Amino acid sequence: MMAKPDQATKNILILFSQPPYDGLLSREAMDIMFSFTAYRQPVCPVFIGNGVFQLVKNQNPAKIGAKNSAKMLSALGLYGIEKVYVDSDSLLARGLTTSHLLIEHEIATIDRIGQLIDQADQVFHY
Repeated sequence: MMAKPDQATKNILILFSQPPYDGLLSREAMDIMFSFTAYRQPVCPVFIGNGVFQLVKNQNPAKIGAKNSAKMLSALGLYGIEKVYVDSDSLLARGLTTSHLLIEHEIATIDRIGQLIDQADQVFHY
């Protein structure tokens, strides 16, 4: 069922803080993100902490019997998600740079992420 045209939209922010293949939380976060876009709700994904590992290129999760989320992440633009934010301190602490990441993104400081959280109507933290 699609959102009614007169139904108010809410700005949704999803914090991805879990590594990609450690349980179901990262998959649940992806599912909820795409569910909101199906109802034409604006979604702002923010990757922090170990969640930045979800964006790393050339992963091979088949070795541990997991599904690769790279195709889902690559399709964000098709679902109307135009900006993906990545915490700069999280990258630095994990020895990663923007060249390690799979998709287009915007580097954000913790202050900027705080602003995004303040601007959101709803925040989901996974």
